[in-house]
Amino acid sequence: MTKHLLPRLLLFVSLFLSCWGATAQPTWQRLYGTNEHESCSRTLQLKDGGYLLIGDHQAKNKYSTELYLIRTDERGNQLWSKHYPISECTRIGSVAACENAAGQVLLSILTDQDVVNRPYTSTGLLLMLKTDGAIAWQQRTEPEIGQALPYSGIALDKTGNFWVAANRPTGSWLLRIAATGEQLQQIPFAISAGTMPAPFPPTAPVEPAFIYNLFQLPTGLFAQVRSNTGAKLIQVSDQGAQERETTLPKGIVSVLNVVPVGGDDVLVVSGGRLDKLQLNSTTVYWKKTYPSNLPVRLTHAAAMPDGRIVAFGANGGTHVVTLLLTVLDAAGQQLYGEGPSGSTQPVQYELGQSLSAVAAGLFVNPQTKQVVLCGSLREDSSKEEIFLSAGPLESLRTATLVPLTAWPNPVTGAETLTIPVDFAQSGQFELYSMQGSLVHRWPDAIDEGEAHLSMQGIPAGMYLLTGRQANGARSTMRVVKN
Repeated sequence: MTKHLLPRLLLFVSLFLSCWGATAQPTWQRLYGTNEHESCSRTLQLKDGGYLLIGDHQAKNKYSTELYLIRTDERGNQLWSKHYPISECTRIGSVAACENAAGQVLLSILTDQDVVNRPYTSTGLLLMLKTDGAIAWQQRTEPEIGQALPYSGIALDKTGNFWVAANRPTGSWLLRIAATGEQLQQIPFAISAGTMPAPFPPTAPVEPAFIYNLFQLPTGLFAQVRSNTGAKLIQVSDQGAQERETTLPKGIVSVLNVVPVGGDDVLVVSGGRLDKLQLNSTTVYWKKTYPSNLPVRLTHAAAMPDGRIVAFGANGGTHVVTLLLTVLDAAGQQLYGEGPSGSTQPVQYELGQSLSAVAAGLFVNPQTKQVVLCGSLREDSSKEEIFLSAGPLESLRTATLVPLTAWPNPVTGAETLTIPVDFAQSGQFELYSMQGSLVHRWPDAIDEGEAHLSMQGIPAGMYLLTGRQANGARSTMRVVKN
């Protein structure tokens, strides 16, 4: 009998371990920033699992803005940060970002200059970043009076070159650009006003349409075009030719993201509105709009492996803004759960409140179900204003900076020191003698929960234990071993 049970037991253990490994969800929170104000407006998930955070940094003279970049590893640990001054610029916005196989990232930046007694102007800026954050090359358009979008979406073609959508007063083009900055092709992207939705009222003037964004989906490359009358998604061939078109529902103008959910079905995120529709058809399954039937003014959405939808955005007014993540079912209905005292409440998670807030990124790992959020919460007295938070839905929060603690202290014999969650997730604890010599190092971060550091074999005495806070700074405490 034992002979038959052992293979079954081994099979059960093997299946258990494989399932456990497939669903492990590392949990961590990180904070970033300097002594001056920064914000993050876009997050790019990189091919090595890390993240590039793109935003702006208030320059020392307080009257200009610099491009601010943070590069992290897959656990949010900061690898480097850069800030680049941009001349003739009082405000910048990240429009698009795309990484190639070599780890280089092409950025599209919109710069504005708003100076008293001078016309309001804007320019488009393309920047190619090397893997270390250095700028390989850049090109900038001439200033245009008013709000323009000279460079909009960016996507990779099948050969590793970049598609860049370009708009000028005379028309729109698709540019194929090599990683060296060489322009390989310039393809006119003619958008006939007659193919756009009719204006309302019919006598209203029709403005020229232009390319607002590019989206690389499993079914191909799509360009979102818009005018003052409406918007479309147009599929683009490998050669840059326009193919099938999808007229977007009335009211959708600026598409922030298109999320594939299977086949030609997609979620369309358009600033406070979420639609599920079918590409290349007129089928619209449902729409949700803030605040009528959507509790968050979303700017990001993602599909969970179980079919649920998570929506991330910012609610609020002029004084207090709240970053909020809410959970919908596959039909777009708000999910509810049991709250305090048995009450029913929406399944949603508050990431923080501040004077101003930006939801900058939302990612879901389809294998582990780990959710990663990025954003910024600006307070006048705060040093760290940009955050990354990762883990299962119920664990998502912004980090707080607290001193290192451990218990029991004193610790005796072979007891373990327990370290709270915020420090456990950062890993690498070090124990030093009072003379500054390294006694022991615990290098591994904990995916979830507290850390337990074995003190077995460490002689009795007084030591200094150090751990890493959410912003990367070290925190130290005294530990006594009896």
